Amino acid sequence: MLLLATSLLAFRPFLDPAPIDRYWLWFLPPLILIVALVYRTIKTETLVGLPRRAGYLAFQISVFMVLAAAALWLTLLFF
Repeated sequence: MLLLATSLLAFRPFLDPAPIDRYWLWFLPPLILIVALVYRTIKTETLVGLPRRAGYLAFQISVFMVLAAAALWLTLLFF
């Protein structure tokens, strides 16, 4: 019991985060899909066509993120 309590007290997620440096890009597609699905679910009156609308919104989010990353990269490259 004492060992469990000390191991839980030793867990500091903000000071010692999980080592996901090599895999963080794999978290973006599920995050984009979840955000698009939740946003579309809140904004629509009926659920007819929800997957298509959420998929299109996820596509728009992905394209904007790629364009924003390219713009920032070009800004850093030339300035």
